[in-house]
Amino acid sequence: MYKLIKKNFLTALILFLIGGSMNMVFAQRELEIKLADEYYRKGELEKALSLYDGIIKNYRYIPQVHNNYLSLLLDLKDFNGAHKYLNTVLKRFPGNIY
Repeated sequence: MYKLIKKNFLTALILFLIGGSMNMVFAQRELEIKLADEYYRKGELEKALSLYDGIIKNYRYIPQVHNNYLSLLLDLKDFNGAHKYLNTVLKRFPGNIY
């Protein structure tokens, strides 16, 4: 009985710790997105680009940054980068026309 309780406690503790660390990762990414958006609004394009480049490596965040990131690439006249990015988006989200 004691071993079963100990095993369940350890399992619950591990799941709690993993869940907590995942929330911290998501919160950190949200702060990076807000900072990148702020840099973009202020015209600090290179700083914004650096952050957005890191953010879009995780495809789940593309919908949150898509408009600003694509506009930024076009503002910087990085047409090859914009083309490559759009191809990636179309492959990753084939049913989404936006």
